[in-house]
Amino acid sequence: MFAFPYPRYLQRFVVFLCPVIMAGPWLSADVPYPKCNQCSDPNNYGSYLFLPQGTLPDDYDNQSGHKWKFEPGTGLNIRGAWLVTTGRPDVVLAILDSGVIWDYRDVADKVALNTGEIPLPAGCARHDCNGDGVVNVQDFLSVGDKNGNGFVDGQDVIRAFSDGVDNDGNGYVDDIAGWDFFENDNDPEDDVRFGHGTGQASDAAAEANNGSGFPGVAPSIMFVPLRVGDSFIAVDTDFAQAVVYAVDRKVSLISEALGTMTASATSQAAIDYAYKNGIPLIASAADEQSFHHNFPSAYEHSIWVNSIRNGDGTLVTETDDYTILNGCTNYGGNAWVTISSIACSSEATGRAGGLAGLLISHGKNLIDKGQLTPYPGLQTPFSAEEVRQILRWSAQDIDHSADPTLTMSFAVRFLLGSLFPANPVFRSSQFPTQAGWDQYTGYGRPDAARLVSVKADTIPPEADLSGGLSWFATVDPQRVRTIPVIGTVAAVRAPGSFTYKVEVGCGVQPTSFTTIQAGTSDKPLRQAVLAEWEAA
Repeated sequence: MFAFPYPRYLQRFVVFLCPVIMAGPWLSADVPYPKCNQCSDPNNYGSYLFLPQGTLPDDYDNQSGHKWKFEPGTGLNIRGAWLVTTGRPDVVLAILDSGVIWDYRDVADKVALNTGEIPLPAGCARHDCNGDGVVNVQDFLSVGDKNGNGFVDGQDVIRAFSDGVDNDGNGYVDDIAGWDFFENDNDPEDDVRFGHGTGQASDAAAEANNGSGFPGVAPSIMFVPLRVGDSFIAVDTDFAQAVVYAVDRKVSLISEALGTMTASATSQAAIDYAYKNGIPLIASAADEQSFHHNFPSAYEHSIWVNSIRNGDGTLVTETDDYTILNGCTNYGGNAWVTISSIACSSEATGRAGGLAGLLISHGKNLIDKGQLTPYPGLQTPFSAEEVRQILRWSAQDIDHSADPTLTMSFAVRFLLGSLFPANPVFRSSQFPTQAGWDQYTGYGRPDAARLVSVKADTIPPEADLSGGLSWFATVDPQRVRTIPVIGTVAAVRAPGSFTYKVEVGCGVQPTSFTTIQAGTSDKPLRQAVLAEWEAA
């Protein structure tokens, strides 16, 4: 897709500023959504946290620019997934970003509180004082509005109960509502009001049915804000500490829409720690409209996402094509899935975090119903690799090879011709996607309804080629004649043995592959030599 730099930056400012500038009437929201109005047990989440056919929250605005992203056909089919689950409050997303703007109402009730650091609410025998199935600031209204923003939020709870004692013994004193790794304190406030982390929280988990804003992809999950910078730029050591903290905090998943100024084995080890504990990490491709690979998303065991959208009506007139690579997002050999979004890879990361939250909620519901067992050796419904593979399995392929043409408006073509008279003919076209995987859209756009249709007998096997050659490693075939291909293959959900094969193709986007090894195993092969590649 043809794009100027100016629209790209304008798109990014939308993400940063929307948590600050959005305003409107405020109604009491349903957290979780829908409320347990007629159910017998608010902690039996699978019995009520879904929407009957034809039901939508009152803030699902048909005129909103977000609607197409949630619809079948044009977007991710979030509406279809909500018929199965809207998420669960015991699914917690750790958002590693610029922190949270506490006075942004759409996410204020969605911050997960650490019950190991706070007392019981006044006059209550349990932390869930109001008995609505979730522990949040609504259970602690008695602390009052200490920061003077007009309502009780996580910062008020932090100020009320910070006693200088590490009550839960995790090494972080008074980590009541997240942590600030950038300034090393217990208040992850976005004190420069950059808004990027708040935008991530809103895209993934904004509350529903409050008459204002627009729901997040998974309105019933919770999030914990982990501040690692004052923008979307971070130091990799802060990022690594936050990942380890999130794992030890026993969150369900992690998302990051960051660029780190450095890359190190420490950050890779932190992501591996999350991966081994069954916690997937959603990572932003970043926004240079380039095949440049951004860290942390280029680390092994991350789930790389970028952005697709429809034509804007000016630079691209095809407003009914919702599979155009966004004119800001990156691409390349790490591409996994692509996400419907306007505000580049950052919004895509938030939306993908919500998608993974819906999937994990669905898995927990299946466990509660006796239809699924946790992944062997873990306490999670799926392994991190299974989450990655289910996202792939749910994706709709995007292939523009048969008709790559896009159209610019006459006004744009005239303007470009005036600015560059030596080259008066300007055209636009789709990026060269192809059937199956490609470097621009990965395996395609996930369908949320298909995502949450997965059952014990349809969970894909695991396949991971990590642990051998590092990203962009170079090999001289005259000196190294044989390269061991190290990876993991497993099919723990299927009885008996499984078969696998290792294939090699030339280039970043091969059109054909050659099998170099095939095998059979009756047990998982982890960090094993799966093949020997005669590179010469």
